[in-house]
Amino acid sequence: MRIGMRSALAAGGAGRRGLAIVLAGFLAVMPPVPASASPVDAAAAESSLSDPFPSSLYVERDVKVAARRSGVIEKVLVDRGQSVRAGQALAMLETDLATHEVELAQEELRLAETELQRVAPLASSGIVSQQELQQKQIDRDLAKTRLAREKAMLDRCTVQAPFAGVVAERWAVLGERVQEDDNTPLFRVVASGPLRARVDLPEAMLARVAVGGRAAVTLDRDPGTVHSARVVFVSPSVDAASGTAPVIVELPAAGPALRPGSAVTVRLALGTGTAAGGRSGR
Repeated sequence: MRIGMRSALAAGGAGRRGLAIVLAGFLAVMPPVPASASPVDAAAAESSLSDPFPSSLYVERDVKVAARRSGVIEKVLVDRGQSVRAGQALAMLETDLATHEVELAQEELRLAETELQRVAPLASSGIVSQQELQQKQIDRDLAKTRLAREKAMLDRCTVQAPFAGVVAERWAVLGERVQEDDNTPLFRVVASGPLRARVDLPEAMLARVAVGGRAAVTLDRDPGTVHSARVVFVSPSVDAASGTAPVIVELPAAGPALRPGSAVTVRLALGTGTAAGGRSGR
């Protein structure tokens, strides 16, 4: 090729056109630069983001709270939009009968304990039999059990928040009669977080996604703001009909703009290797 270039330069009559032809031939036979020559480009390829997947935000702790016993609602203590803590009372059912049963069980326990205290020294002296002493002990234990049961039934008169969150719906009405076994919802409590989104990923992409990987979430109503997230679950199985597997991402913190049910777009960071051991999650 060098001989060809010198010949073209020596031939002055060929002019610039001949030189251009020789340079073109020289460049054509140069070896290509390997793709891995640039570490920046290689790193960018390994952490490239996928195409967008439509999804919506949700929280796993989103429940409808029902009464745990039958009765009439005497108090409604919270309303829609109110923040509640775990175990906080949301409503109260009538407690007159349950309170009376607790008091009766307490009296029976006191009587059983008094009888046991009377018989115990007599049994030690041989005046009463050991069998009678054991019966008094059994009576005392049964009275304790009944008191614990009646207290539990009284506690069931209080409708409680199962976890900290916000009251999203209130169906409870003062004076309404509810039944324990019909599961009529009285409140809907939604946890404040963590927020998650689920996407169905094609099988061919599963090896490039692993638990702990990065993800980018954008609200459909605010596409200019990107919220960071991470992969918390990659399904170990693929749906035969669709050829996809669910992948769940979680946002580390929820802001006022992020709410359960909001439409979002999810992009996943795609690696280049096999995500060995990355199919497990919470």
